[in-house]
Amino acid sequence: EDFTKQVAWTLEAPPPGWMRSILEGGQGLVLLDGVDEVPNQDRAEIYKAVDQLVTQYPHCYYLLSTRPAAVERGWLKPLGFREAEINLLSEVDRDQLIDRWHEAVAHGLRIRGQSDSGLGLLADDLKRALRENPPIARLATNPLLAAMICALYRDGGQRLPESQAELCEALCNMLLHRRERESRLGLEHFPEAYRALTYPQKRAIVAELAVHMVRNEVSALDRTEATIKVGEVLHTIPGREREEASTVLDGLIERSGMLREAQPGVVDFIHNTFK
Repeated sequence: EDFTKQVAWTLEAPPPGWMRSILEGGQGLVLLDGVDEVPNQDRAEIYKAVDQLVTQYPHCYYLLSTRPAAVERGWLKPLGFREAEINLLSEVDRDQLIDRWHEAVAHGLRIRGQSDSGLGLLADDLKRALRENPPIARLATNPLLAAMICALYRDGGQRLPESQAELCEALCNMLLHRRERESRLGLEHFPEAYRALTYPQKRAIVAELAVHMVRNEVSALDRTEATIKVGEVLHTIPGREREEASTVLDGLIERSGMLREAQPGVVDFIHNTFK
């Protein structure tokens, strides 16, 4: 909804004068983040708004970011967009992300009149802790997971979980449930079959997928097979139906960040450690 409001000025009224002059002069860099935060039924409106932006200001640069599973490949190709995937973070990249995450938190605290003391040292402590714990550091090669580790380190009394299993459980909780609930995102627009699930229920579903992959010695599942396994778990949950499996699987892929559809029709985990 917020994304739609930010883009909708092109449909309702022109931007402020200074902004319009920049856009008309072809000097604008327009960054639109979080297409996956928009419910499926509203993404056609986002497409129309982006189309109007590009048509009205054709000489500017535009960049949209989203989880790949949220839109089909080539979604914006008719508008002249090219697609690129974000590489894994190097150690240098990871350290820069940690620094900037803590800088952003410090800025937010200052705005609210709270003390930001110690956050710089906290960032240095986390970087050192990751260098001393390679198994956990390997999880921080993904920007989302690196940010989650920053949050866990700060919330957990400046300590990393002692084991990879403990860290994975904490990240599972945050990815599958806590982060979405704490984001203040209006979830009422997303399918009830997915948003009504509790954390233990979501965890049971992805656990079933993981067990099935391990037992069959495969690293990914055909989407049809994955949907069947999700349906089997839903059948055991009061109030849920097998027929909701495809909707729930879509939600886990688009919303959680733990599962992905790396190629059309194939489902796997974002990191084998979670599996």
